[in-house]
Formats: sequence, structure tokens, C-alpha cells
Amino acid sequence: MQPVQPVQPVQPVLRTAHRNGPEGVRVVEVAGDADMDTTAPLRTALHRAVGARPAPVAVVVDCSGLEFCAAAGLNVLLRSREAALAAGVDFRLAAPRRQMRQLLRLTETDRVFTVDRARPTVVPAEHGTTAYAPPRRNGRPHPTAPPAPPVHGGTIAADPVRRH
Repeated sequence: MQPVQPVQPVQPVLRTAHRNGPEGVRVVEVAGDADMDTTAPLRTALHRAVGARPAPVAVVVDCSGLEFCAAAGLNVLLRSREAALAAGVDFRLAAPRRQMRQLLRLTETDRVFTVDRARPTVVPAEHGTTAYAPPRRNGRPHPTAPPAPPVHGGTIAADPVRRH
């Protein structure tokens, strides 16, 4: 009889990428899980986008790759929105998936955020940066994590939906 190998815990993965939109819009693409284990890279990415120089006109968080968002992730989004508004920067969420839309509705933060229905596309950027949360302990990426997005695109969608 072989000894039972302990199961290695799966660490959530969160990837973020900064993209330039037209006319001073900064797009932050978020993919993976936003929970208490991944708040640090999410907070860092949003802080960088809001504090970029020259200052962006707007920060759009592309949530189309966000598979799960817990209360901790929502808290980071709320605090980043407050920081953006204090700096005179518009802050929007774009293309949230069903789980994220439900979270926004249940917490009534759908009344706080401006939510764009469509996923923003971006203009080609000279520099695209991607930040990664730690992989699983065995060094392989999280099995449900989508591949890192490419650094290219078109134009940003300009059809925001304001919920009151």
C-alpha cells in the first residue's frame, strides 16, 4: 500500500494588465480570482492606473476575465474608485460576468459604480505590463486561469451604462 500524498492547496491566480485607451483612458484588464489572497496585486494594479502620469481621464477595469470576485476584491474596487474620484479620474467597470453582476446587485454597489456593458478594446500600446499572483506551490499556474492577454487591440468602447 502506497502512502497517501497530501493534497497541495490551490492558490488563486489573478492577472492584471495595463493598456492605453484613446484620449487618456487607462484600461486595467483583470483575469482570474479577486479574493482575499489576491487583493495585493489587484490593489497595486489599480493604484498604478489611477496614479499614472500623465494622469488618466478615466480608468476602466475590464472585468471580462474575472471569474470570481469576493467581498475583498469588491472592497479593493470600491477603495480604488474613491481614490480615482478624489484625483478627478473617472472610474468604471466593464463587461462584468454573471457572478460579478450578482455581487454588485446584492451589495447594491451597482448603484455606486458606472458599469459598461461591453468589454473595452484598447489602442496598440508600446508597453503592456502584466502582474501575476503567485502560482500553485508546484510551480504550475492555476488550472482554471485563462492565458495572459496579448498586448494589442483596437479602440475603447464608449457606451457606459450608468445605474442609479
